[in-house]
Amino acid sequence: MRKQLKLFAILFALFALSSCQKEQRVLDSQHGQLLTKSNSDSDRKLDYQIQLAYSDNGESYTFPNGLQVQKYDSIYVLGGDVIIPKKIVDSLNNITPQRSAVHTVFNGLWHQGILYYLMDSNLESPQRVTQAINMFEQLTGLVFFPRTNQPDYIKFVSEDPKKTYIEGVGRTGGRQKINLAKWADYDDVAHEIGHAVGLYHEHGRQDRDEYVNILWGNIPTDVLSNFQKYNVVNGEDFADFDYSSLMIYPSLVRINNAQTTVITKKDGSYIYPNYTLSTGDIAGIKYLYGPPYAKCVTTVDSFDEYVGGGLDTYSSVLKNVLFFYSDKELIQPTTTSTPRLIQVACETRVTLNGGSQVEITEDLISIVIPPGTTSYVLPDSSYEYRTEYGYVVYEKRVSYIIRGAGF
Repeated sequence: MRKQLKLFAILFALFALSSCQKEQRVLDSQHGQLLTKSNSDSDRKLDYQIQLAYSDNGESYTFPNGLQVQKYDSIYVLGGDVIIPKKIVDSLNNITPQRSAVHTVFNGLWHQGILYYLMDSNLESPQRVTQAINMFEQLTGLVFFPRTNQPDYIKFVSEDPKKTYIEGVGRTGGRQKINLAKWADYDDVAHEIGHAVGLYHEHGRQDRDEYVNILWGNIPTDVLSNFQKYNVVNGEDFADFDYSSLMIYPSLVRINNAQTTVITKKDGSYIYPNYTLSTGDIAGIKYLYGPPYAKCVTTVDSFDEYVGGGLDTYSSVLKNVLFFYSDKELIQPTTTSTPRLIQVACETRVTLNGGSQVEITEDLISIVIPPGTTSYVLPDSSYEYRTEYGYVVYEKRVSYIIRGAGF
């Protein structure tokens, strides 16, 4: 298994399955029952449509950290169907590359594995969204709820009926739009939800040339960016290449109303469409969101105080330990059996003048927990406050908050 933890984004390339499967499992959106959809369905195979945000070439652009995208005026597109939100563009343009740890503004996880969503009232065939959501809920530990007032959510729209794309990868904060073309089926919706969860295109792995042939001569210039590798500072290859991933393009696709072969296995044989999450996709989501599930336990390690003249100072050093559980209720302790990504926010909260002024900064850190781990010690944090004649004038708390599937 190859693992490289890098900056900004995590590329989850997943376990391989045989591409010779004759049938793929899909879900009935109304009843949640498992149905079958055949890979020999010639109409579906020939009509596989590439997901695109733009249909012209744009210009190549490289961020300071090495992330390569296509630029269309002020719009930046990754992998053909991922529009990078402006706030993330601004962050990427102001970040110095780092090679040792992940401090990510680009690929957030959904807290406790819960995704909130809305469907636009004008969205055609909303059942395709429901069907894709059912697939994720039944095959993974993720949960989807209609949004009420939650600040971070996905909105399914059809503002451009010819294009299918998403804004950002992983949880990017605020409204995150998934635009669905009129032709998009439930598996196209599921592909974009895969991006929202934190998955990238399988054929963009660093090691993809060992497993597939990209037929560059058959690919129009306006979709070349869909076949870019992800720079090593932007992603991680997780486990083995997966020909059955929902995040890989099949060999025969339709681009600009023309059928063409764009990718094959190394031996020249075809990759066929998959209509559901593969075993490898599910393993990648488990790597991100669990199980196992994590809880951070904080205890006071030491405490100091200075009292005198009406000016008093209190400070403490806090110990922080992650513990792992097999259930979301965090009752049954467990040991990790496979690598597990934990995303932790180190929050510094400074309160001045009795709460009249609050400053909060957050550093998001991703940690790969190795197999065989029952607990993991985080760096110490702290808590301190000062009073003047009994009135709190300064308070500072540094604490850890688990993002993604943790508590």
